[in-house]
Amino acid sequence: MSKILRPSFAFRSSTSSTWSLAARISLLGIFLTACNLPVGDQAAASLVTPTISTRGVAPLPSETLPLPPTPIPDASGPLCLPFQEGIVLPDSEFTAIPGAILDFLNNGGSIATLDEALYQKRIANQPVAVGAMDLTGDGKQDVAVSIFDPASPLTPPAGKLLVYGCQEGVYRMLYQQVSAEGSGAPGIRYLQDLNGDGIAELVVGSPTCGASTCFEEVDILGWTGTGFEDFLVGSTIEIPAPVINLLDPQADGVYDLEISGGGFGSAGAGPQRSQSTVWSYNPATARWQDPQRRLESSNYRIHVLQDADQAALEHHFEQALKDYSRVLDDASLIDWLEPELEKPNLAAYALFKIALTHILMSQADQAQAAFDRQIADYPSGAVGYPYVELARVFQEAFTAGGVSNGCAAARQFAVDHPQEILVPLGSAIFGYANPDYSPQEICPWE
Repeated sequence: MSKILRPSFAFRSSTSSTWSLAARISLLGIFLTACNLPVGDQAAASLVTPTISTRGVAPLPSETLPLPPTPIPDASGPLCLPFQEGIVLPDSEFTAIPGAILDFLNNGGSIATLDEALYQKRIANQPVAVGAMDLTGDGKQDVAVSIFDPASPLTPPAGKLLVYGCQEGVYRMLYQQVSAEGSGAPGIRYLQDLNGDGIAELVVGSPTCGASTCFEEVDILGWTGTGFEDFLVGSTIEIPAPVINLLDPQADGVYDLEISGGGFGSAGAGPQRSQSTVWSYNPATARWQDPQRRLESSNYRIHVLQDADQAALEHHFEQALKDYSRVLDDASLIDWLEPELEKPNLAAYALFKIALTHILMSQADQAQAAFDRQIADYPSGAVGYPYVELARVFQEAFTAGGVSNGCAAARQFAVDHPQEILVPLGSAIFGYANPDYSPQEICPWE
């Protein structure tokens, strides 16, 4: 699976007054690709750079940089007032800024000047404050703006996402998104055509930060013909320290959204593992949906056990047996805080699941061998012995009524003895980044 290449950008600090050569060339490209100049009328369209600015002021949680948009087609319909030098964005209260930007554009203010003005006023949001591309399919560039409120008490501060479009010769505000309660300003992450229809989508992230970890609610805003709608099905807010990427797995210009979780920034989270969630574009619904979660491999014993349980649940019994065996015998696996307690509990539970897996595979002798080893390794009074009792309850009910009956008895035993059966496997021992076990997960087969 190939990832899209990110471009390099010229950065300027908020206190510097000297532009690098790269920054000057970038701003020249921004001026040439102004939203009211059709590509066909530009003298040197092939030299135009994207109308995107990324200059560091107050970085947001996501490290993702936007990708360059592709050139728009020839514009049709009446154009707005050509961009002019010397137009100034007036000083305004933050609540009046959306209207002030609208007047600025209708007076001929340029994208470059707008971007500069927002940085001077210290309200330009990161990673992109101003970007321009055709978002509505009319052949004219629309202008997307992300600003934050300097008076906001939040970290990162609240703010607004604004989209302006040239319609019937004047700019109009087409869309406004205000920060949700407790969230930072909606930031522009990507501005480009994601599904190959010639119309750009706007990938927006609204960050929320706690004491040690930030999260981000991501939207893919697309034009419906009458307005903008979020084309991403589902929420991303549970992914810690997200890194947002676009993938083009078929190299056909149709992109997936990948969000990789960087992990919780707290020791209380316990042992963690990297994970990625990918939303794929469905042309039948014109939505990005059906998120697929992928966990990276881990050398923590608890994670190998979790993988084994998942493999068994999905009837990948051979893989499950390999992972359960690693929990028992792999000396390279890492325990979290108290190996003298964690390892015997996890191993005793793994032996119960090994026996159960062999039963599901109709391998009675191997199942009995696992039960016998469990009894031998974890006698009465030893750490791990409650799982011997769990196995005994299962066997008695299984003998009378099969797997369904045995699992029902095992689940009830877990309900009656949560401290002995459920707690040693869950977040109370291994931290809140790790899931708790339910009685159903102890023996899920009916």
